[in-house]
Amino acid sequence: MKTTHDFGVVTACYERDYLLAKATCASIRHFCPNTPICLVADGNFSVDELVRQYDISVIRPHESKDDRVRKLCSRNQRSKLTAIWEGPFERFLYLDSDAIFWGNVLPGIINSKADFALLRPDAWCEHSCEELKEFYLDPELIPKFDPDFRWKNRPYFCSGAFATRRDIISVDEWLAVEEWRKQEPTLFSWTRDQGILNYLILSKWDRGILTAEELHLQVTIGNRTPEMMKARFPGTKSSLPEITNPVILHFAGKKPYLQHPKHFADPFTYFRLRHYQNIYGEGNVGRMQAWRRVIQDEAELFQRRAIRKLSRMFGTKS
Repeated sequence: MKTTHDFGVVTACYERDYLLAKATCASIRHFCPNTPICLVADGNFSVDELVRQYDISVIRPHESKDDRVRKLCSRNQRSKLTAIWEGPFERFLYLDSDAIFWGNVLPGIINSKADFALLRPDAWCEHSCEELKEFYLDPELIPKFDPDFRWKNRPYFCSGAFATRRDIISVDEWLAVEEWRKQEPTLFSWTRDQGILNYLILSKWDRGILTAEELHLQVTIGNRTPEMMKARFPGTKSSLPEITNPVILHFAGKKPYLQHPKHFADPFTYFRLRHYQNIYGEGNVGRMQAWRRVIQDEAELFQRRAIRKLSRMFGTKS
Protein backbone atom coordinates (compact mmCIF):
# COMPACT_ATOMS: atom_id res chain seq x y z
CA MET A 1 0.00 0.00 0.00
CA LYS A 2 1.38 3.43 -0.87
CA THR A 3 2.13 5.63 2.12
CA THR A 4 -0.32 8.52 2.31
CA HIS A 5 0.42 10.04 5.75
CA ASP A 6 3.48 10.72 7.86
CA PHE A 7 1.70 9.70 11.08
CA GLY A 8 -1.47 7.87 12.06
CA VAL A 9 -3.02 5.42 14.49
CA VAL A 10 -3.48 1.72 13.74
CA THR A 11 -5.67 -0.86 15.42
CA ALA A 12 -6.36 -4.47 14.45
CA CYS A 13 -9.22 -6.88 14.91
CA TYR A 14 -10.72 -10.07 13.61
CA GLU A 15 -14.46 -10.63 13.23
CA ARG A 16 -15.22 -11.45 16.86
CA ASP A 17 -13.36 -8.34 18.07
CA TYR A 18 -14.96 -5.98 15.59
CA LEU A 19 -17.46 -4.79 18.20
CA LEU A 20 -14.49 -3.71 20.34
CA ALA A 21 -12.72 -1.93 17.48
CA LYS A 22 -15.72 0.37 17.21
CA ALA A 23 -15.00 1.69 20.71
CA THR A 24 -11.28 1.98 19.96
CA CYS A 25 -11.92 4.10 16.88
CA ALA A 26 -14.55 6.19 18.68
CA SER A 27 -12.05 7.00 21.46
CA ILE A 28 -9.36 8.00 18.96
CA ARG A 29 -11.75 10.28 17.09
CA HIS A 30 -13.09 11.75 20.36
CA PHE A 31 -9.70 12.96 21.56
CA CYS A 32 -7.86 13.32 18.23
CA PRO A 33 -10.51 14.20 15.64
CA ASN A 34 -8.12 14.89 12.75
CA THR A 35 -5.74 11.96 13.16
CA PRO A 36 -5.82 9.36 10.36
CA ILE A 37 -6.81 5.84 11.44
CA CYS A 38 -6.03 2.51 9.78
CA LEU A 39 -7.77 -0.75 10.69
CA VAL A 40 -6.04 -4.07 10.11
CA ALA A 41 -9.08 -6.30 9.49
CA ASP A 42 -8.07 -9.95 9.76
CA GLY A 43 -10.71 -11.70 7.68
CA ASN A 44 -13.45 -11.04 5.11
CA PHE A 45 -16.02 -9.42 7.42
CA SER A 46 -17.49 -6.02 6.59
CA VAL A 47 -16.07 -2.93 8.31
CA ASP A 48 -18.12 -0.47 6.26
CA GLU A 49 -19.65 1.07 9.39
CA LEU A 50 -16.25 2.25 10.62
CA VAL A 51 -15.18 3.40 7.17
CA ARG A 52 -18.31 5.53 6.80
CA GLN A 53 -18.23 6.95 10.31
CA TYR A 54 -14.52 7.71 10.74
CA ASP A 55 -13.11 7.72 7.19
CA ILE A 56 -10.56 5.05 8.12
CA SER A 57 -8.32 3.13 5.75
CA VAL A 58 -8.37 -0.67 5.86
CA ILE A 59 -5.74 -3.29 5.16
CA ARG A 60 -6.32 -7.03 5.24
CA PRO A 61 -3.44 -9.46 5.81
CA HIS A 62 -4.88 -12.13 3.52
CA GLU A 63 -4.83 -9.63 0.63
CA SER A 64 -1.10 -8.96 0.91
CA LYS A 65 0.83 -9.35 -2.33
CA ASP A 66 3.71 -10.76 -0.31
CA ASP A 67 3.07 -14.45 0.18
CA ARG A 68 5.22 -14.44 3.34
CA VAL A 69 3.17 -11.68 4.96
CA ARG A 70 -0.08 -13.34 3.90
CA LYS A 71 0.88 -16.64 5.53
CA LEU A 72 2.46 -15.10 8.63
CA CYS A 73 -0.17 -12.49 9.52
CA SER A 74 -3.53 -14.01 8.56
CA ARG A 75 -5.89 -15.42 11.19
CA ASN A 76 -3.62 -14.92 14.21
CA GLN A 77 -2.17 -12.40 16.67
CA ARG A 78 0.52 -11.34 14.19
CA SER A 79 -1.99 -9.48 12.00
CA LYS A 80 -0.81 -6.18 13.53
CA LEU A 81 2.59 -6.68 11.88
CA THR A 82 0.98 -5.99 8.51
CA ALA A 83 1.00 -2.30 9.44
CA ILE A 84 4.79 -2.40 9.85
CA TRP A 85 5.32 -3.79 6.37
CA GLU A 86 2.33 -2.58 4.36
CA GLY A 87 0.53 0.11 6.38
CA PRO A 88 -0.25 3.64 5.17
CA PHE A 89 1.86 5.54 7.75
CA GLU A 90 5.58 6.24 7.93
CA ARG A 91 5.25 6.44 11.71
CA PHE A 92 2.31 5.19 13.71
CA LEU A 93 0.87 4.36 17.10
CA TYR A 94 -0.55 0.87 17.35
CA LEU A 95 -3.13 -0.27 19.90
CA ASP A 96 -5.12 -3.49 20.19
CA SER A 97 -8.88 -3.39 19.71
CA ASP A 98 -9.41 -3.99 23.45
CA ALA A 99 -7.70 -0.67 24.17
CA ILE A 100 -8.92 2.93 24.10
CA PHE A 101 -7.53 6.44 24.32
CA TRP A 102 -7.98 8.01 27.75
CA GLY A 103 -7.18 11.55 26.69
CA ASN A 104 -4.91 12.72 23.88
CA VAL A 105 -1.77 10.58 24.16
CA LEU A 106 -0.32 11.67 20.83
CA PRO A 107 1.83 14.73 21.70
CA GLY A 108 4.39 12.74 23.67
CA ILE A 109 4.53 10.07 20.97
CA ILE A 110 4.76 12.44 18.01
CA ASN A 111 7.47 14.49 19.74
CA SER A 112 9.58 11.40 20.42
CA LYS A 113 12.69 11.18 18.26
CA ALA A 114 13.09 7.44 18.83
CA ASP A 115 12.42 4.81 16.17
CA PHE A 116 10.38 2.75 18.61
CA ALA A 117 8.43 3.79 21.71
CA LEU A 118 7.94 1.12 24.37
CA LEU A 119 4.64 2.05 26.01
CA ARG A 120 4.60 0.92 29.61
CA PRO A 121 2.58 1.73 32.76
CA ASP A 122 5.65 2.74 34.78
CA ALA A 123 9.42 2.33 34.95
CA TRP A 124 10.70 -1.16 34.20
CA CYS A 125 11.20 -3.65 36.98
CA GLU A 126 13.05 -6.92 37.13
CA HIS A 127 10.98 -9.91 36.03
CA SER A 128 11.36 -13.37 37.47
CA CYS A 129 12.37 -16.17 35.11
CA GLU A 130 8.84 -17.57 35.41
CA GLU A 131 7.30 -14.24 34.37
CA LEU A 132 9.66 -13.93 31.44
CA LYS A 133 8.80 -17.43 30.23
CA GLU A 134 5.06 -16.80 30.53
CA PHE A 135 4.90 -13.42 28.82
CA TYR A 136 8.06 -12.93 26.75
CA LEU A 137 10.85 -15.47 26.26
CA ASP A 138 12.73 -18.26 27.96
CA PRO A 139 15.99 -16.82 29.39
CA GLU A 140 17.49 -20.30 29.57
CA LEU A 141 16.90 -21.02 25.88
CA ILE A 142 17.55 -17.65 24.20
CA PRO A 143 21.39 -17.88 24.56
CA LYS A 144 21.29 -20.95 22.33
CA PHE A 145 20.25 -18.68 19.45
CA ASP A 146 21.68 -15.30 20.50
CA PRO A 147 24.36 -15.62 23.19
CA ASP A 148 24.92 -11.85 23.20
CA PHE A 149 21.33 -10.92 24.01
CA ARG A 150 21.02 -9.17 27.38
CA TRP A 151 17.76 -10.49 28.76
CA LYS A 152 18.16 -9.32 32.37
CA ASN A 153 16.64 -6.06 33.64
CA ARG A 154 15.14 -5.01 30.31
CA PRO A 155 12.07 -2.80 29.68
CA TYR A 156 9.87 -5.57 28.32
CA PHE A 157 6.57 -4.19 27.01
CA CYS A 158 3.06 -5.36 26.24
CA SER A 159 2.62 -5.51 22.47
CA GLY A 160 -0.97 -4.30 22.81
CA ALA A 161 0.33 -0.76 22.32
CA PHE A 162 3.53 0.62 20.86
CA ALA A 163 4.70 3.37 18.52
CA THR A 164 7.08 2.75 15.65
CA ARG A 165 8.02 3.49 12.08
CA ARG A 166 7.43 1.40 8.99
CA ASP A 167 9.88 -1.41 8.28
CA ILE A 168 11.45 -1.19 11.75
CA ILE A 169 11.81 -4.95 11.37
CA SER A 170 12.06 -6.75 8.04
CA VAL A 171 9.94 -9.75 7.12
CA ASP A 172 13.12 -11.81 6.77
CA GLU A 173 14.26 -10.88 10.29
CA TRP A 174 10.94 -11.94 11.73
CA LEU A 175 10.85 -15.21 9.81
CA ALA A 176 14.39 -16.06 10.92
CA VAL A 177 13.34 -15.85 14.58
CA GLU A 178 10.17 -17.84 13.83
CA GLU A 179 12.52 -20.63 12.74
CA TRP A 180 14.02 -20.58 16.23
CA ARG A 181 10.54 -21.12 17.64
CA LYS A 182 10.11 -24.18 15.43
CA GLN A 183 13.26 -25.65 16.94
CA GLU A 184 12.27 -24.72 20.50
CA PRO A 185 8.46 -24.29 20.74
CA THR A 186 8.70 -22.86 24.28
CA LEU A 187 11.35 -20.27 23.39
CA PHE A 188 8.77 -17.48 23.28
CA SER A 189 5.54 -16.96 25.19
CA TRP A 190 2.12 -18.26 24.21
CA THR A 191 1.38 -15.06 22.27
CA ARG A 192 2.37 -15.20 18.63
CA ASP A 193 3.87 -11.71 18.52
CA GLN A 194 4.83 -10.33 21.93
CA GLY A 195 7.94 -12.36 22.72
CA ILE A 196 9.48 -12.08 19.27
CA LEU A 197 8.68 -8.36 18.99
CA ASN A 198 10.32 -7.70 22.36
CA TYR A 199 13.38 -9.72 21.41
CA LEU A 200 13.85 -8.07 18.00
CA ILE A 201 13.37 -4.51 19.25
CA LEU A 202 15.60 -4.92 22.31
CA SER A 203 18.35 -6.77 20.43
CA LYS A 204 18.42 -4.23 17.59
CA TRP A 205 18.49 -1.45 20.19
CA ASP A 206 21.50 -3.12 21.85
CA ARG A 207 23.33 -3.25 18.51
CA GLY A 208 22.62 0.40 17.72
CA ILE A 209 20.47 -0.46 14.70
CA LEU A 210 17.49 1.47 16.08
CA THR A 211 16.74 3.92 18.85
CA ALA A 212 14.07 3.28 21.47
CA GLU A 213 12.41 5.24 24.23
CA GLU A 214 10.34 4.18 27.19
CA LEU A 215 7.07 6.15 27.57
CA HIS A 216 4.67 5.53 30.43
CA LEU A 217 1.53 5.72 28.33
CA GLN A 218 -0.04 2.24 28.46
CA VAL A 219 -1.97 0.97 31.47
CA THR A 220 -3.01 -2.68 31.41
CA ILE A 221 -5.75 -3.67 33.84
CA GLY A 222 -4.96 -7.36 34.25
CA ASN A 223 -2.89 -7.03 37.43
CA ARG A 224 -5.00 -4.33 39.09
CA THR A 225 -8.22 -4.65 41.04
CA PRO A 226 -11.44 -3.03 39.76
CA GLU A 227 -11.38 -0.77 42.82
CA MET A 228 -7.89 0.47 41.98
CA MET A 229 -8.87 1.15 38.39
CA LYS A 230 -12.09 2.96 39.27
CA ALA A 231 -10.21 5.21 41.67
CA ARG A 232 -7.59 6.07 39.07
CA PHE A 233 -9.96 6.30 36.11
CA PRO A 234 -13.28 7.65 37.38
CA GLY A 235 -16.29 8.10 35.16
CA THR A 236 -19.39 6.20 34.22
CA LYS A 237 -20.86 4.47 31.20
CA SER A 238 -22.44 7.80 30.23
CA SER A 239 -19.86 10.42 31.21
CA LEU A 240 -16.13 11.09 31.33
CA PRO A 241 -14.26 13.13 33.93
CA GLU A 242 -11.75 15.85 33.12
CA ILE A 243 -8.63 13.99 32.01
CA THR A 244 -5.28 15.44 33.00
CA ASN A 245 -2.97 12.44 32.52
CA PRO A 246 -3.66 10.83 29.14
CA VAL A 247 -2.83 7.14 28.68
CA ILE A 248 -3.88 4.16 26.61
CA LEU A 249 -6.20 1.98 28.68
CA HIS A 250 -5.63 -1.61 27.63
CA PHE A 251 -8.27 -4.11 28.81
CA ALA A 252 -6.01 -7.15 28.53
CA GLY A 253 -7.37 -10.37 29.97
CA LYS A 254 -11.15 -10.45 30.42
CA LYS A 255 -12.69 -8.50 27.58
CA PRO A 256 -14.67 -5.38 28.54
CA TYR A 257 -18.09 -6.87 27.84
CA LEU A 258 -21.34 -6.13 29.66
CA GLN A 259 -21.53 -9.84 30.51
CA HIS A 260 -18.64 -9.30 32.97
CA PRO A 261 -20.32 -6.76 35.28
CA LYS A 262 -17.82 -7.14 38.13
CA HIS A 263 -14.86 -6.21 35.95
CA PHE A 264 -13.67 -2.66 35.40
CA ALA A 265 -15.03 -1.67 31.99
CA ASP A 266 -16.99 1.60 32.28
CA PRO A 267 -14.58 3.71 30.16
CA PHE A 268 -14.68 1.12 27.39
CA THR A 269 -18.47 0.86 27.59
CA TYR A 270 -18.63 4.64 27.35
CA PHE A 271 -16.90 4.52 23.97
CA ARG A 272 -18.92 1.56 22.77
CA LEU A 273 -21.98 3.71 23.37
CA ARG A 274 -20.24 6.82 22.02
CA HIS A 275 -19.69 5.08 18.69
CA TYR A 276 -23.41 4.44 18.22
CA GLN A 277 -24.36 7.88 19.50
CA ASN A 278 -22.07 9.28 16.81
CA ILE A 279 -24.37 7.47 14.38
CA TYR A 280 -27.80 7.94 15.99
CA GLY A 281 -27.39 11.25 17.81
CA GLU A 282 -27.07 12.62 21.34
CA GLY A 283 -30.74 12.77 22.34
CA ASN A 284 -32.81 10.21 24.22
CA VAL A 285 -33.59 8.30 21.05
CA GLY A 286 -29.92 8.19 20.13
CA ARG A 287 -28.95 6.91 23.59
CA MET A 288 -31.63 4.23 23.46
CA GLN A 289 -30.50 3.14 20.02
CA ALA A 290 -26.88 3.05 21.22
CA TRP A 291 -27.77 0.76 24.14
CA ARG A 292 -29.83 -1.43 21.83
CA ARG A 293 -26.92 -1.88 19.44
CA VAL A 294 -24.37 -2.58 22.18
CA ILE A 295 -26.64 -5.24 23.69
CA GLN A 296 -27.31 -6.66 20.23
CA ASP A 297 -23.55 -6.89 19.56
CA GLU A 298 -23.04 -8.94 22.71
CA ALA A 299 -26.05 -11.14 22.02
CA GLU A 300 -24.67 -11.97 18.58
CA LEU A 301 -21.26 -12.67 20.10
CA PHE A 302 -22.80 -15.01 22.68
CA GLN A 303 -24.79 -16.77 19.96
CA ARG A 304 -21.68 -17.37 17.83
CA ARG A 305 -19.84 -18.74 20.86
CA ALA A 306 -22.72 -21.10 21.67
CA ILE A 307 -22.82 -22.36 18.08
CA ARG A 308 -19.05 -23.01 18.07
CA LYS A 309 -19.27 -24.82 21.40
CA LEU A 310 -22.10 -27.03 20.19
CA SER A 311 -20.24 -27.68 16.95
CA ARG A 312 -17.19 -28.88 18.87
CA MET A 313 -19.34 -31.05 21.11
CA PHE A 314 -21.00 -32.78 18.18
CA GLY A 315 -17.99 -32.77 15.88
CA THR A 316 -19.48 -30.54 13.20
CA LYS A 317 -18.16 -27.39 11.55
CA SER A 318 -19.59 -24.02 12.62
